[in-house]
Amino acid sequence: MKNDLFEQIKDNAPKLLSLEELWANRDQHYHTFLSLGFPNNKIEQWRQTPIDNVMNKNFQYVINNSPLQIEKIEKYLACTIENFEKFLFLIHNGSYIYSDQPIYHDEETGMLAGSLRHAFVLFPEIFNKYFDTIADASYNGFVALNMSLASSGFFLYIPAGVKVSIPIQLINYSDGNDNPFMQSRNIIIIEDGAEVTFLQCDDTFKSDDNSFLNVLTEFYLGKNAKLFHYKLQNKSNHSSLINTMFFKLKEASLLHSLTLTYNGGFIRNETIIDMDEPFAEAKMYGLGLIDRSQIIENLGFIHHNAENCNSYQAFKNIIDEQGRGLFNGHITVMPGAQKTNAYQIARNILLTPEARVFVKPFLEIYADDVKCSHGSSIGKLDDDALFYLMQRGICERNAKLLLMYAFTNDIVEEIHIDDLKKQTIGMINRRLNGELTACDQCVLGCTKFEIPELNFDNIN
Repeated sequence: MKNDLFEQIKDNAPKLLSLEELWANRDQHYHTFLSLGFPNNKIEQWRQTPIDNVMNKNFQYVINNSPLQIEKIEKYLACTIENFEKFLFLIHNGSYIYSDQPIYHDEETGMLAGSLRHAFVLFPEIFNKYFDTIADASYNGFVALNMSLASSGFFLYIPAGVKVSIPIQLINYSDGNDNPFMQSRNIIIIEDGAEVTFLQCDDTFKSDDNSFLNVLTEFYLGKNAKLFHYKLQNKSNHSSLINTMFFKLKEASLLHSLTLTYNGGFIRNETIIDMDEPFAEAKMYGLGLIDRSQIIENLGFIHHNAENCNSYQAFKNIIDEQGRGLFNGHITVMPGAQKTNAYQIARNILLTPEARVFVKPFLEIYADDVKCSHGSSIGKLDDDALFYLMQRGICERNAKLLLMYAFTNDIVEEIHIDDLKKQTIGMINRRLNGELTACDQCVLGCTKFEIPELNFDNIN
């Protein structure tokens, strides 16, 4: 069905490329897409990805995903985090939606947040300075397609020196039931000395969602800027998501990024980080809870382009039933990037003989004064630890739950928002209990439960 989708795109591209109210360079990116096409298993980064099977549906390319103004958006707010103060923004089926104004402008701090398309029109000086300077259309076909034809998304601008005390949350909903293929493009700009916490949530509004969503997000971190970034994903088991993120880090900037994936039919998170100036630091964490026939992939590519930069990657998966996980981590230390510190680890637990995981840690070093290491592990739950717990009166089921929860704990501890950490603990417990599945109205039941307690009877 790839060929059918490709032909749909070619048929509709002239209509989208002719929209004068959209940014430049789209025609150039579209020709890049035509030359690249969709990825296939002959490409090394996609060798273990069953992309042909994922795209073997009668997808319908969605032409119009323009920003939408609607009177009431309360029905989309059922999945917010309880007792959590934040700036909240929404994208539904690739379209930015709002009820009051397309761009929120904080006159006191100068912060801008809202519709990407409106930002292009209303704030061209800021928009054009950064837009199309971070992502690379030649990276793969999905990126080139998004850069050429996506016409809506989210824009965030934090001026120099501004420290935003309230987290910013972007919820990206999908609820398609006729195999829609949709795109959304975002750009996050954090100028020198600014600081912000940003949450990206990929959610399903209905349990029968079978959409394919291609999302591209670009991040710019200026000198001494700080970004605490959380990616929360809980989608329908029939849906597909390609989530590509490009980061550009300037001198002494700090990126702290954490991805939590609870559910999804096919999810591929690909992160590309360029550390272009000295003393930048990037920390990446990820946790995937995978079962049924779900496919969850995390790829992280960190380019040390300057000296005295640090990077850290730690990803974990718990894979049950016929689930399939993948971690591909690639650290490149360029010539002249001396005094680099880079660490990478991937750990995986397989709960059944049918569970699968593919792990490829990789170091590519062209400098001689560096400290770099990588490692991975794949195994089952520790039999000795399980026996130890059961000898003390804990039943086998609860003993396994306790070991799995302990396995996730060091990732959870990297969450710096107390309310989010509390919700995450509850959702992990529910997920490990097999309780967290897509409900009729909202896949994230995060405001409708209390953290469950493990039942340890007769403990000596």
